[in-house]
Amino acid sequence: MVKIRWCGHNCFEITGKNVVIATDPFNGKMVGLVTPDICADIILSSHNHGDHYDRKVAQKMCNEGAEILKWQNKTFENLKGVKVKGVATAHDDKGGSARGQNTVYVFTVDGITLCHCGDLGHTLTDEQLKEIGEIDILLIPVGGVFTIDPVKATEVVNQLNPKAVIPMHYYHEGMASMFSALSTVDKFIKDKKNVKKIAISEVEVTKETLPTEMEYWVLKPIV
Repeated sequence: MVKIRWCGHNCFEITGKNVVIATDPFNGKMVGLVTPDICADIILSSHNHGDHYDRKVAQKMCNEGAEILKWQNKTFENLKGVKVKGVATAHDDKGGSARGQNTVYVFTVDGITLCHCGDLGHTLTDEQLKEIGEIDILLIPVGGVFTIDPVKATEVVNQLNPKAVIPMHYYHEGMASMFSALSTVDKFIKDKKNVKKIAISEVEVTKETLPTEMEYWVLKPIV
């Protein structure tokens, strides 16, 4: 069984039988949310912006011997027993000239393959789609402004065709004012089928319980 807990923004705690993975650690004072409290074996950061990699927060998250990957666009075949692939993308739709580069991470925990898009700023090329490959669960930004917006996010969902989609990086009550220009999640899910609004910040799933038809899982933010 894999537990996926959304700590807000792009930060997730993914817990498997033998490993805990954290993504995009942030300082709560910057984002306006509670600073994530995670004890991780692997920390993945998609890009070098303060709301996606705070060094002190990341170090505090580390279990003994933890590995921190910072925007690593390569494959690690056996990182704490997990295969992790970083796929080079951009933070904007101009090849990175506006906001820099971004790493999409693909990793498999207990038979479930997850894709964390970081601050993806564009739809995916054929080469990027090939590198990412088949996935089960997609963690995708939907708020626009700094990333893809709800329309582009839908296009990426259709490109990757996962079994489950968890939206992230959108505006909700409690966030710092710098994020108020982001779209809310409602603009992303308004025309979607099979939307499940989960009353807590986490969901548990096994390979056997993955949906047969794509579902959208909206987790409750921690504020």
